[in-house]
Parts: sequence; structure tokens; C-alpha cells
Amino acid sequence: MRRNSEGGFVLVGVVLSLAMIAVATALLRQDSMLADRPTRQLERINRAYQVAEAGFYHQKQRLVNAHCRGYEATELSNARFGSANYGRELGEGEGDRYSTEVHPNAGPLVRITSTAVLEDGTRTVFHRDRVPLMERGPKKAIFQLIGGANAENDTWISSFANQTAVGNTGILLYVNSETGDQKRILLKFDLTELEGTEIDFAKLSLYEKSSPGADAEVRAHRLLQPWSEGSSWEYASNPLSPWPGGDYVDDPDAEYFLADRPGWRTVDVTEHVRAWVGDPATNHGFILVATPVPGGSTNTEHRFHSEEATDERLHPRLAVGYLGQRPACGGFAFLFSTESTAAIGGWTSQNGDVVKYDPTAQIAYPVFDEHLFDGDAVVDAVHQLDDRTLVMSTSDTESLPPADGYSGTFFDGDLFRWDLVDLEARPYPDVPFLESDVFVGGGDIDAVFIEGDWIYFSTKTNTELAADTVFEFWEGLSEVDRGGRVLDGIVNSGDIVRFRPGDRRVELVFSDDMFDDSGGNVNAIHRLRSGNLVFSTHSAESLYGVSFENGDLVEWDPISRTASVYFDGDEFENSEDLTAVSILEGEYGGHPGSIAIVRPAEDVYFSHESAPGEHEESVNLFLGFPPSGEVGEARVVLRFDVQSRVPRGSTVLSAILRFYEAEQNGQRLTLRAFRLQEAWQAGSVAWSDYWANEGGTFDPNDPLAEVECLGAAGYRELDMTSIAQQWVNEGDTCDPDVCNFGLILDGIPLEEPTANAKLRSVEAGQENRRPELVIHYVAPSE
Repeated sequence: MRRNSEGGFVLVGVVLSLAMIAVATALLRQDSMLADRPTRQLERINRAYQVAEAGFYHQKQRLVNAHCRGYEATELSNARFGSANYGRELGEGEGDRYSTEVHPNAGPLVRITSTAVLEDGTRTVFHRDRVPLMERGPKKAIFQLIGGANAENDTWISSFANQTAVGNTGILLYVNSETGDQKRILLKFDLTELEGTEIDFAKLSLYEKSSPGADAEVRAHRLLQPWSEGSSWEYASNPLSPWPGGDYVDDPDAEYFLADRPGWRTVDVTEHVRAWVGDPATNHGFILVATPVPGGSTNTEHRFHSEEATDERLHPRLAVGYLGQRPACGGFAFLFSTESTAAIGGWTSQNGDVVKYDPTAQIAYPVFDEHLFDGDAVVDAVHQLDDRTLVMSTSDTESLPPADGYSGTFFDGDLFRWDLVDLEARPYPDVPFLESDVFVGGGDIDAVFIEGDWIYFSTKTNTELAADTVFEFWEGLSEVDRGGRVLDGIVNSGDIVRFRPGDRRVELVFSDDMFDDSGGNVNAIHRLRSGNLVFSTHSAESLYGVSFENGDLVEWDPISRTASVYFDGDEFENSEDLTAVSILEGEYGGHPGSIAIVRPAEDVYFSHESAPGEHEESVNLFLGFPPSGEVGEARVVLRFDVQSRVPRGSTVLSAILRFYEAEQNGQRLTLRAFRLQEAWQAGSVAWSDYWANEGGTFDPNDPLAEVECLGAAGYRELDMTSIAQQWVNEGDTCDPDVCNFGLILDGIPLEEPTANAKLRSVEAGQENRRPELVIHYVAPSE
């Protein structure tokens, strides 16, 4: 039996083929008068299998998404899908009907049964067992010394004490004193739950309670013998196991950190943990060995909190990232900085630190330390370009260790690139500085996001743009959102704009007028793969009725013009003001994609008695039965030149067709969209004597999507993702069945037999009322 990648299920094509062969064999034995029935029956069976299979995949996706928050099978039964609804009661004569059942109603593996009943009564059941709702992906875990105050997990040993155990206290010491005393730290973590996993990173952290202020290099080595908290400098556990100073792997490449002040100290121990996970029996823990910095003081005693410390948050800890089972819908992590000292995920950060936080695992750790600055500035903006480079801005002029050829000094309106591996800074873009090049009289960058050639940013105060910049509205900002905003060359503190250095273009992406109180100060931004913007504000605000605090992240959808809370700042131990954010979608981040808003190249409506091209310049598109003066049904045709806006070969994430319904007559009808199968020109379209079939060449039994028109003003939306993907990938020549001839729309009256809907056309005077195809995509180069 052949299996597929879903985890051991029989391929649908095999089942379908066998079923069709069996049915065909049986039917062909019937009377020759019924010779045409096998073909029709096979078509119905085929259609039923397609319906059931589509229902299965739709329901699986809903389950995967719901698995992140827990689910009950009954919650997932009633939902609209295509032209029908899921439901327990399957009746005839009501169009295609779907039903799904899920057992069990919790857990990573479930059975999904999908039942389809066609309008003519043809019924089929499609199911799969052990459907995975989890996938192998990145996870994190925090390991602390297990067992409480009496556990033998950490200690220190002294060369002066020699054969005496001294380290079973709340303080761990290491020292290289002038008198020759040496102290070393021993630590061990239980890593049994990591067996069989692939380790991505491991970071050992200790909290330094006090320090003489002298630097020391502290290296972490792997111990080669078992030990206890009764161990001494001379013996690991008893006189039968001598180990003067500790028996460890003397690896010259062992990682180290510098200790010279109170606070957390972190050392990378990834290779050590990988070795132990590969051979658990060799896990005897770490020994930390200190060496004075050349030329520094030799009296370098430092004190760290041990596992016996009263405050559990200060205990030694080991943060490990590994590949394991996680919900298939994934999650996100983000980098952040705050206005003041902040505690979250077991980590306390300063206002100049950049910290990574995983909300799912509730783990935080720093990626940039404020002490690298010469001064005491706040990080105002951060964006992660890749795993080793940050783009940042600060609240004041600051200096960092520079790359060759640069001063290392940056103003509060500059962006600089910080290399996390080489630990050196350079401007971003390389030349010139953003502040001196874009703003009049200087400006303070308060948020940043980088996307290709575009730099998204917000400023701390209202700031004037340089005269040679071109200030325009972003194409996705509707006239409703623009309101009465006049582009006067001023970027307000609550605005989000984007700047393209190549042509000096600045576009207003979000206006502070859109806040419910027409104000606000945006101080952190990010653009998601979906095209939505995520940002934080300096104080409590409200957007489209959604209220949020200064530690929250709010998500704004520019298509639906809705807002929601993306991250709740209550996860911080105290109220915090987020000053900088960079979101890493799917744990390790990814390109957010692009948005293209495509207007029709042509659109026109036509009816039974309208002349060819009569309505070519009309600002309205009628469906159903037009008002007096025209007789018979009216339909609409339109075509989008998507390849002029979306590169061929791009991956379409979604494509939404939007119409504005203008007529407020209360007449309701169902708008259906079909794929056109014949080329046309707006100036020649007529009902008869033009198309291969009267009223347009299309398959009336195969609608792409449908939506109800309500006879009231407002936008109507249809999902065109599948056909948009075909249009984007269309070559110079194409199969007539999939060529981009555009769409044809018809209307089915729901109440009054002569109902009509009036939609605005591409000729409408108000730009935001024109039809549009909103495509979210990832280009091949991305």
C-alpha cells in the first residue's frame, strides 16, 4: 500500500481510481438502453469525491489553527465553505452539503471523516486516520537546577580549602586572587527530556550579585566525572575519585563571558549540550574556570546566586532551543526594547537592551546588551535583517565599536547596522545617514521596519521632510482612511511612513488621524507576511473601537480596516512601554511578502437589449435586472492584468476581489463569479452574436465564488486566490481553459424576481469605490 506525506494515508487518487473502475465495471453490464448512464454516474461520483476531499482539507486546516488554543470537535461543525455549509443534517435538493466529524476531539493525531451529499443525492464518505495536527519544528525550553535547596546541582570548590567542601551555600564564587586562591563553579542540569532532539542553541546564564569591577574571562568546560555538593578541590566525591581542580575537557575553544559588574552573565554552550544529548551518560555538567584579563587585576572574586537563592528568578538557568513537536500553525517570537527595566519570560532587561521573547514558550533572553553603548541611551527602533544583523536607532547620540571606515557615532535620527557576530556597527543604509538626508533640522527615529528597498519608520515628534523628497499616499491607504489629511511635508509622531532612498519617495502608510481620538504616538512597528501592520504606541490609544495600552502590540488590517490586539503587554511583570519591536514569524522569521492592489484593465456590463459596448464608460455595473429602460438580465465582465503588478512565478498568499455596492434599494441577490473562457473587448460586448454562447462563454455549473449583495452601500468580497495564482503563473501561451480572459458575474435574485445590484466600475469618480483585486504574494526573489 502506497503512503503519502500526511503520515501514512492511502492516496486519494488510488482510492478514487479503484472506486471509479469498480463502478464502471458494474454499470457497463446494464442494459444497452442505459449506455449513457455510466458516464453520468462516474461524473457524479467523481464530483462527490472532490467535494468530500475538499471538505476534509478545509476542516483539517481549521483543526490545525484551532489546535493552538485547544478545540472541541463540535465547535468546528458549522461553517461556511464554498457554496454550502457544514452540518449534521444532510438533506437533498439544497445544493452540495458537507459534514465532518473529528475523533478524538483533542490531541496531536485525530480521525477526520468528511461526508458529501450532492444536490442530486449522490453521497460519498472520505476519511483519514491519524491526521497530524502537530509538526516537527523549533521549540525552546528553560532548564533550571532541579530539586530545591537540598539538590546536588551546583557548588563551588576552592584550592585553599583543598579537601574541604565549601560550596553548599546560596552564593557561588570564582576567584583568582593575589594569594593564589582559585575558586571554580560546578553546575549540572537534567536534560533527559531532550534525548532524540536536534539542538539549535543552548545558553547558560548566571546572575552576578557582586563584583570587584575587574574583568575576568570565564570559560565553560564539560566535566568528565560525577560529583556532588560535597565535592572539594581535591576530590570529586570521595578519596577514590581525585580530580585536582576538576576533571574537565580542556577545550581551548570553550565559550566564555566577561564578568565585571552585577547582572546576568550568559555564555553559549550549544556544543556542550549537543554532545550530552547525543550521549546522555556523559552529562556530568559544567565547570566554570576564571582567568584574569591580561593587564587587569588578579584579585577578581565574583559572587553569583546559586540554586539556593531566595529569589527563584535569580537561579542559574539553561535556555535550550531544539526541534520538537509543536502545533502546525506555528507561532511567533519578537525582539523588543523598553523605556525602562522590564521583566518577562524569566528575564529582566534594561532600557538599552534588545531582548528576544517567545510568547508560546514564555522564554526571553537578550541579543544586545546596553553596556555596549558608550552612554545610556534607549533603543528606539530595531529590525532584524537576518540571524546576525540588527538595524537600530537610539534616543540620543551614541557610540559603538565601529566597522572599518566608520566613526561608530550615531545620532537619534540615524539608523545603524549592528553585526551580532563581529560586534561592530556601520550606518544603514551605508550612506548617507537617514537623519541628515531625509529630515529638515534633524529628526528622532522612533520605529523602523525594513522591506526590500523600503524603510518604514515613525518619528518621536512631528518632523519636516527634506524638500527633495516626494511625499505621497500609499496605494493601500483608502480615501476613507486618508480623511481630510493634507500632505504638507510633515510626518506626525503617530504616522507610519515608508522611504525609498533610490528615488527619494516617501509614502504615508498609516495616519495618526486614524486613531479614534485623532492622535497618538507610534513608537514600534512591524509589517507581517499578510501585509498587516503591527505597532505599539507611547500611551493608551483606541483604533476602530479597539483599546490597547502602551505595552500592547495592535494589528491593523489595511484591507478590512479593522484592528485587533496582537500581543497583550500584561505578560510583562509590570506595565511597560515598548519602544522597539521586530517580529519573527514562524519562530525564525520570514519575508512578509508584498501587497498589490490591481484595478480592472477593462470592465463593462451588458444586458439582453443593450447595444455592443453601450455601457463601456458607465460608472456603474448592473447585475440582475437593470432599472427601467433595459429589458432582460444583466451581467458584468472584467479583466485584471495581474502580471503588470505581480512578478510571474510569485506565490500568491491570498487574492480578494472587492466591489463597492452603491444601490441602497434593499433588493438582495447572490453575486456569482465565473471564469471566462473567451477573449473580449469592452467596446464590443453584447448579449448575442458575440460570445460563443449567449450571455458569455463560461461554465454556469462551476462558480469560483459567490457573495450576497444586500441592496445597501458597502464593499462585497470574493476569494479569488486559486485563479489569481494561475493568472500570475500564466506563460506567453496558455491552455484556453485557464487563460486570463477575466471574470463574468451574474446575479440570482433572492426575493424580488427583478432585483438588481449596482456596483461601482473602474470609471467611478471616487477611487476607493472602484473594483480591486488585492493580492498578497511573495515574489520569486524573496
